[in-house]
Amino acid sequence: LGTFPSSIQRYMAVPTLRDARWILFYTAVGLLIVMNMTTFLGMILYARYHQCDPVAAGVIKSSNQMVPLYVAEVGKKYTGIAGLFISGILSASLSTMSSWINTVGGMIYKDIMEVYFPNVQHS
Repeated sequence: LGTFPSSIQRYMAVPTLRDARWILFYTAVGLLIVMNMTTFLGMILYARYHQCDPVAAGVIKSSNQMVPLYVAEVGKKYTGIAGLFISGILSASLSTMSSWINTVGGMIYKDIMEVYFPNVQHS
């Protein structure tokens, strides 16, 4: 929760320790919400497939494919649900990647550029 490089970057970006504590609190609340949602999703999948295992039936090859299978089955009834699911997954992964790319860029600048090129002027 608190030791990822992107988390440290967020804590260091605020002016006071109190603000950093608020960031930690909001992060914990967000993580709790995500954990509850994934637990609820697991219960939904269990209720849906408890009598027929799609992996054992050969419908899917791995249990990692159960959520996309469920979305595809539900998406047959409601137009656009599968597309919303895919766009949500892609936007979440791109958001996470952009955060990590920003963190890596900052670390490269701080750890490499400032050490090997100390006379570079900031503009």
